[in-house]
Amino acid sequence: MLGQYALAQAPQVMYKGKMSKIGQERRVDGEILVDTIQGKHLYAVGPVEDLRGEIIVWDGKPFVAAIMENQKPYVQKDVKPLKAIFLVYADVQQWDTLVLKNNIGSLGDLQKNITEAAYQHGTDTTTAFPFLLFGKVKEGSGHIMFKDSSVKTVTPDALKAANHKNEFKNQNAQMVGFYSQHHQTIFTHHDSFLHIHYRMANKYQAGHLDMVAFDQTEPVKLLLPHK
Repeated sequence: MLGQYALAQAPQVMYKGKMSKIGQERRVDGEILVDTIQGKHLYAVGPVEDLRGEIIVWDGKPFVAAIMENQKPYVQKDVKPLKAIFLVYADVQQWDTLVLKNNIGSLGDLQKNITEAAYQHGTDTTTAFPFLLFGKVKEGSGHIMFKDSSVKTVTPDALKAANHKNEFKNQNAQMVGFYSQHHQTIFTHHDSFLHIHYRMANKYQAGHLDMVAFDQTEPVKLLLPHK
Protein backbone atom coordinates (compact mmCIF):
# COMPACT_ATOMS: atom_id res chain seq x y z
CA MET A 1 0.00 0.00 0.00
CA LEU A 2 1.09 3.58 -0.62
CA GLY A 3 1.04 4.35 3.09
CA GLN A 4 4.05 2.09 3.55
CA TYR A 5 6.22 4.33 1.39
CA ALA A 6 7.14 7.97 1.19
CA LEU A 7 6.11 9.65 -2.02
CA ALA A 8 9.00 9.65 -4.44
CA GLN A 9 10.46 12.95 -5.53
CA ALA A 10 10.52 12.63 -9.32
CA PRO A 11 13.17 14.39 -11.40
CA GLN A 12 12.05 17.97 -11.92
CA VAL A 13 9.97 18.45 -15.04
CA MET A 14 10.95 21.66 -16.81
CA TYR A 15 9.24 23.45 -19.65
CA LYS A 16 9.78 26.45 -21.86
CA GLY A 17 7.00 28.08 -23.84
CA LYS A 18 3.47 26.71 -23.97
CA MET A 19 1.19 24.74 -26.26
CA SER A 20 -1.40 27.53 -26.46
CA LYS A 21 1.22 29.72 -28.13
CA ILE A 22 0.43 27.94 -31.40
CA GLY A 23 -3.36 27.72 -31.34
CA GLN A 24 -4.18 30.95 -29.51
CA GLU A 25 -1.30 33.30 -30.25
CA ARG A 26 -0.66 31.90 -33.76
CA ARG A 27 3.09 31.96 -33.10
CA VAL A 28 5.56 29.27 -34.18
CA ASP A 29 8.89 30.93 -33.41
CA GLY A 30 11.51 29.03 -31.43
CA GLU A 31 11.40 29.35 -27.65
CA ILE A 32 14.35 27.17 -26.63
CA LEU A 33 17.46 25.75 -28.27
CA VAL A 34 17.39 22.05 -27.40
CA ASP A 35 21.16 21.66 -27.83
CA THR A 36 21.82 23.99 -24.89
CA ILE A 37 19.85 22.03 -22.26
CA GLN A 38 22.08 20.48 -19.63
CA GLY A 39 21.45 16.87 -18.66
CA LYS A 40 23.22 13.53 -19.05
CA HIS A 41 20.00 11.57 -19.58
CA LEU A 42 17.60 14.07 -21.14
CA TYR A 43 14.07 13.17 -22.26
CA ALA A 44 11.92 15.76 -24.02
CA VAL A 45 8.98 16.35 -26.36
CA GLY A 46 7.69 19.36 -28.27
CA PRO A 47 7.16 20.80 -31.76
CA VAL A 48 10.00 22.07 -33.94
CA GLU A 49 10.31 25.79 -34.64
CA ASP A 50 8.06 26.92 -37.53
CA LEU A 51 6.09 23.68 -37.18
CA ARG A 52 8.67 21.61 -39.01
CA GLY A 53 8.26 18.34 -37.12
CA GLU A 54 7.88 16.72 -33.72
CA ILE A 55 10.81 16.51 -31.29
CA ILE A 56 11.68 13.33 -29.40
CA VAL A 57 14.75 13.45 -27.15
CA TRP A 58 15.50 9.95 -25.85
CA ASP A 59 18.32 9.59 -23.32
CA GLY A 60 20.06 12.65 -24.67
CA LYS A 61 19.62 11.75 -28.35
CA PRO A 62 17.41 14.10 -30.40
CA PHE A 63 15.10 12.85 -33.14
CA VAL A 64 12.63 14.73 -35.30
CA ALA A 65 9.54 13.17 -36.85
CA ALA A 66 9.13 14.93 -40.19
CA ILE A 67 7.37 14.64 -43.57
CA MET A 68 9.04 14.01 -46.93
CA GLU A 69 8.03 15.71 -50.18
CA ASN A 70 5.95 12.64 -51.09
CA GLN A 71 4.01 13.18 -47.83
CA LYS A 72 5.42 10.08 -46.17
CA PRO A 73 6.77 10.28 -42.60
CA TYR A 74 10.40 9.80 -41.75
CA VAL A 75 12.70 10.34 -38.76
CA GLN A 76 15.68 12.70 -38.70
CA LYS A 77 18.55 11.92 -36.33
CA ASP A 78 20.95 14.22 -34.50
CA VAL A 79 19.30 17.41 -35.77
CA LYS A 80 21.33 20.49 -34.83
CA PRO A 81 20.63 23.27 -34.21
CA LEU A 82 17.19 22.25 -32.95
CA LYS A 83 14.74 24.85 -31.70
CA ALA A 84 11.34 24.12 -30.17
CA ILE A 85 8.21 26.26 -30.13
CA PHE A 86 7.66 24.83 -26.67
CA LEU A 87 9.38 21.97 -24.91
CA VAL A 88 8.82 19.85 -21.82
CA TYR A 89 11.83 17.93 -20.52
CA ALA A 90 13.48 16.12 -17.63
CA ASP A 91 16.85 14.57 -16.82
CA VAL A 92 16.22 11.00 -15.62
CA GLN A 93 19.19 8.99 -14.37
CA GLN A 94 17.38 5.73 -13.58
CA TRP A 95 13.98 4.13 -14.19
CA ASP A 96 11.79 1.59 -12.41
CA THR A 97 9.86 -0.83 -14.63
CA LEU A 98 6.21 -1.68 -14.01
CA VAL A 99 3.75 -3.73 -16.07
CA LEU A 100 0.31 -2.30 -16.89
CA LYS A 101 -2.03 -5.27 -16.54
CA ASN A 102 -5.39 -3.70 -17.40
CA ASN A 103 -6.82 -3.51 -20.89
CA ILE A 104 -5.76 -0.29 -22.63
CA GLY A 105 -8.01 0.54 -25.55
CA SER A 106 -7.81 4.34 -25.54
CA LEU A 107 -5.78 7.28 -24.31
CA GLY A 108 -8.29 7.62 -21.50
CA ASP A 109 -7.55 4.04 -20.43
CA LEU A 110 -3.84 4.75 -20.65
CA GLN A 111 -4.10 7.89 -18.53
CA LYS A 112 -6.09 6.00 -15.88
CA ASN A 113 -3.59 3.13 -15.85
CA ILE A 114 -0.59 5.47 -15.57
CA THR A 115 -2.25 7.40 -12.75
CA GLU A 116 -3.02 4.24 -10.77
CA ALA A 117 0.37 2.62 -11.43
CA ALA A 118 2.26 5.77 -10.47
CA TYR A 119 0.25 6.08 -7.26
CA GLN A 120 1.00 2.48 -6.31
CA HIS A 121 4.64 3.00 -7.20
CA GLY A 122 4.83 5.91 -4.80
CA THR A 123 5.19 8.63 -7.40
CA ASP A 124 3.47 11.87 -6.42
CA THR A 125 0.74 12.22 -9.06
CA THR A 126 -0.03 15.78 -7.95
CA THR A 127 3.24 16.93 -9.52
CA ALA A 128 4.43 16.51 -13.10
CA PHE A 129 6.56 13.49 -13.95
CA PRO A 130 8.09 11.88 -17.06
CA PHE A 131 7.49 8.28 -18.13
CA LEU A 132 8.41 5.77 -20.84
CA LEU A 133 6.20 3.12 -22.44
CA PHE A 134 7.08 -0.06 -24.32
CA GLY A 135 4.43 -2.27 -25.89
CA LYS A 136 2.82 -3.65 -29.01
CA VAL A 137 0.25 -1.31 -30.48
CA LYS A 138 -2.78 -3.14 -31.82
CA GLU A 139 -4.14 0.02 -33.35
CA GLY A 140 -3.13 3.63 -33.02
CA SER A 141 -2.83 7.02 -34.64
CA GLY A 142 -0.79 10.15 -34.29
CA HIS A 143 0.20 13.28 -36.12
CA ILE A 144 3.20 15.29 -37.21
CA MET A 145 2.88 19.06 -37.39
CA PHE A 146 4.87 19.91 -40.50
CA LYS A 147 4.11 23.24 -42.17
CA ASP A 148 5.12 24.16 -45.69
CA SER A 149 8.03 26.57 -45.23
CA SER A 150 6.50 28.90 -47.84
CA VAL A 151 3.47 29.49 -45.60
CA LYS A 152 4.31 32.48 -43.42
CA THR A 153 0.99 33.28 -41.74
CA VAL A 154 -0.29 30.88 -39.09
CA THR A 155 -4.03 30.68 -39.76
CA PRO A 156 -6.51 27.94 -38.76
CA ASP A 157 -6.36 26.66 -42.33
CA ALA A 158 -2.56 26.64 -42.27
CA LEU A 159 -2.58 24.66 -39.01
CA LYS A 160 -5.07 22.19 -40.48
CA ALA A 161 -2.92 21.72 -43.59
CA ALA A 162 0.20 21.24 -41.45
CA ASN A 163 -1.40 18.44 -39.42
CA HIS A 164 -0.23 15.20 -41.06
CA LYS A 165 -2.08 12.15 -39.72
CA ASN A 166 -0.42 8.78 -39.26
CA GLU A 167 -2.07 5.43 -38.51
CA PHE A 168 -0.38 2.21 -37.44
CA LYS A 169 -1.33 -1.35 -36.50
CA ASN A 170 0.39 -4.32 -34.90
CA GLN A 171 3.70 -2.58 -34.31
CA ASN A 172 6.06 -2.53 -31.36
CA ALA A 173 6.53 0.99 -30.08
CA GLN A 174 8.50 2.98 -27.57
CA MET A 175 7.09 6.20 -26.19
CA VAL A 176 8.24 9.08 -24.04
CA GLY A 177 5.65 11.13 -22.23
CA PHE A 178 4.93 13.62 -19.50
CA TYR A 179 2.08 13.50 -17.00
CA SER A 180 0.61 16.50 -15.24
CA GLN A 181 -2.73 17.40 -13.72
CA HIS A 182 -1.84 21.09 -13.72
CA HIS A 183 -0.32 21.99 -17.10
CA GLN A 184 -3.22 21.72 -19.55
CA THR A 185 -2.72 24.00 -22.59
CA ILE A 186 0.87 24.50 -21.39
CA PHE A 187 2.37 21.14 -22.29
CA THR A 188 -0.71 18.89 -22.37
CA HIS A 189 -3.94 19.41 -24.27
CA HIS A 190 -6.87 20.98 -22.46
CA ASP A 191 -8.63 17.62 -22.02
CA SER A 192 -5.67 15.43 -21.04
CA PHE A 193 -2.98 14.95 -18.41
CA LEU A 194 -0.66 13.30 -20.98
CA HIS A 195 1.69 14.46 -23.72
CA ILE A 196 3.24 11.49 -25.52
CA HIS A 197 5.52 11.13 -28.52
CA TYR A 198 6.06 7.68 -30.06
CA ARG A 199 8.65 5.95 -32.19
CA MET A 200 7.91 2.63 -33.87
CA ALA A 201 10.37 -0.27 -33.88
CA ASN A 202 10.80 0.16 -37.65
CA LYS A 203 12.36 3.58 -36.82
CA TYR A 204 10.53 5.27 -39.71
CA GLN A 205 7.30 6.21 -37.95
CA ALA A 206 7.21 8.69 -35.11
CA GLY A 207 5.13 11.61 -33.95
CA HIS A 208 2.65 12.88 -31.37
CA LEU A 209 0.30 10.17 -30.07
CA ASP A 210 -3.43 10.83 -30.56
CA MET A 211 -4.99 7.39 -30.03
CA VAL A 212 -3.76 3.98 -28.93
CA ALA A 213 -5.02 0.50 -28.18
CA PHE A 214 -2.40 -1.96 -26.98
CA ASP A 215 -2.29 -5.66 -27.82
CA GLN A 216 -3.64 -7.45 -24.74
CA THR A 217 -1.56 -10.57 -25.39
CA GLU A 218 1.75 -8.78 -24.72
CA PRO A 219 2.86 -6.79 -21.66
CA VAL A 220 2.80 -3.01 -21.68
CA LYS A 221 5.80 -1.77 -19.72
CA LEU A 222 5.65 1.55 -17.92
CA LEU A 223 8.92 3.07 -16.75
CA LEU A 224 8.80 5.67 -13.99
CA PRO A 225 11.70 7.59 -12.44
CA HIS A 226 13.46 5.48 -9.83
CA LYS A 227 12.26 6.04 -6.28
